[in-house]
Amino acid sequence: MTLLSILLGMVPLAGAELYVSPSGDDRAAGTRAAPFRTLARAQRALRERKASAGLPEGGATVVLLPGVYRLSQPLVLTPEDSGEPGKPIVYRASEPGKAVLTSEAPVEGWRRLTEDHPLAPPEASGRLWSAAIQEGWSFRSLFVDGKPMRRASWPDSDSWRRWPTLRAVGPAGVLGTRLQFRPKALEGLPVNGDAEVLLLDPLGSFTQIGVLRQIDPIDSRANLASRNPTGVPSTEWRYRLENGLSMLNEPGEWCVDSLRGRVFLWPVGDDLRGRRVEASRLTQLVRLQGDASRRRWISHVRWVGVVFRGTDRTPEDRWPDGWVTPVSAPAEAALTISDAEACSVEGCRFEDTGAWGLAIEGRARSCRVVGNRFERTGAGGLLLVGAGASRDHGRHTVERNAFSRLGASGYWQSPAVLVCGSHENRIAWNRFERLPWAAVALLGPPQPGLAPLAESVDAYGNPRNRWRGRSTAPQEDLRPSKNAVEGNWIVEAMERLDLGGAVLGWSCGGENAIRGNAIHSLSGAVGNHPVWLDRATRGNVVEGNRIWAPGTLKDDGSNAWRDNPISSTRFAAYDALVEAIRREAERLGGWPAIGGR
Repeated sequence: MTLLSILLGMVPLAGAELYVSPSGDDRAAGTRAAPFRTLARAQRALRERKASAGLPEGGATVVLLPGVYRLSQPLVLTPEDSGEPGKPIVYRASEPGKAVLTSEAPVEGWRRLTEDHPLAPPEASGRLWSAAIQEGWSFRSLFVDGKPMRRASWPDSDSWRRWPTLRAVGPAGVLGTRLQFRPKALEGLPVNGDAEVLLLDPLGSFTQIGVLRQIDPIDSRANLASRNPTGVPSTEWRYRLENGLSMLNEPGEWCVDSLRGRVFLWPVGDDLRGRRVEASRLTQLVRLQGDASRRRWISHVRWVGVVFRGTDRTPEDRWPDGWVTPVSAPAEAALTISDAEACSVEGCRFEDTGAWGLAIEGRARSCRVVGNRFERTGAGGLLLVGAGASRDHGRHTVERNAFSRLGASGYWQSPAVLVCGSHENRIAWNRFERLPWAAVALLGPPQPGLAPLAESVDAYGNPRNRWRGRSTAPQEDLRPSKNAVEGNWIVEAMERLDLGGAVLGWSCGGENAIRGNAIHSLSGAVGNHPVWLDRATRGNVVEGNRIWAPGTLKDDGSNAWRDNPISSTRFAAYDALVEAIRREAERLGGWPAIGGR
């Protein structure tokens, strides 16, 4: 037995609780009076206790005392970190919302530029600050006193209908797809891959954020480097360029040049003295990872009252093989649960993440996502994606969560809840507001002859199956079935894009139920429908919904529709259903506050 294992065995688990604090000490006893400093240290202590004496009755709890826990690498929990029925392992904030997990790292040594930078626009004269960073550190999120700043871009606006279109598009090849932009558009952009382009298809249905390489500023040409399988763009696609000093022309904007190890910022208020500036380092904070190949699941682990924030996202030229990407966003999240059973996330917050807040993937059954808040995530809120094995994903409960202002990174085709290859889930009593695309999307692989085949070629011309990853499951099993979407309150979906709806069923399986939802205020675009089931969606029921919104309900398939009144003006039945949903949510414990409410 090693000295370390002896010392770990001496750590008491008084009252089945271990304590952690950012100001603690990993050589301490792990008590409230002498807490550990890191979650990894508490994880080791629990493993030693389980190996030597097993879990006590009622399980064990790691209590996170208030403070900011800055992770330099993700915390990975495996089957040996599992609890047992009636003996869960719980990671709980002692004060809900006061224990923050983040990958944000300080950016220090800021100096105001005393001379105008040759690449900076005239508006920034005398207002720019700069700091040295480690060479090669490229990031896509920067925070000042905890608030996200806007990356320098052109055009500055999110009003994509006013963006320019591409001038020319070359063929896809081993270096990507050659794009031509307006004259002088690429002047001053970093040439090492820090610059990106947000592209939007002509129908206004999805976005992608590709990396720009082989930049030729004289001819305004660059290669689109992307493994996102959205297909090769055309001259009808609109674009916005991002991360260039030449575009840094407003307070609150920033850009990074990782090749030279510099970051630039025009601070709100024109002064950075005494301000806290941080940038994201990790794309993931915590991962619960079972081992499907050996049928060893991670189980009975709970996360309660913890804040997950400040993650980055993987650039599209580095997306790995095996990702399942039924929408055009990256398939990564601040907290990921994979190959798991009976795990839960309760009363947590997911905010200012690079991509999704929470993902439940692989072979995962009977997990609970209850009473959480998802706000300002880079992509969507919750991924329920099971493409790893035949019908081995589902029976999850998604209840009383609040979702607001998602898609902050520009990945607007990101629903609040995405269900793909997952079955028998209950998505109920949730509150959705101010969403770039759908609230709930039930998506499966397109069926030839019934649904338009999604693009599955990246910018290099390589075919990629966005629905399967490495799965060999029958295609029919990847179509979500027997899901219940009921009693949800949806306000202001489809704020950004033109093709979608509040609740979507596209190429999904049968026996899904969309019932008793209150839907209000969709965008008036022709391609938007409060509830939309496509031609490949059959054998489902839509009933008892109340819709105050323009547009029509759309069923291109063969499904049962009963009692779904819709009006472009407010009506009494809508108000009555909203009140009934609110009362039931309060009876069950209420919604977390969003947007200051």
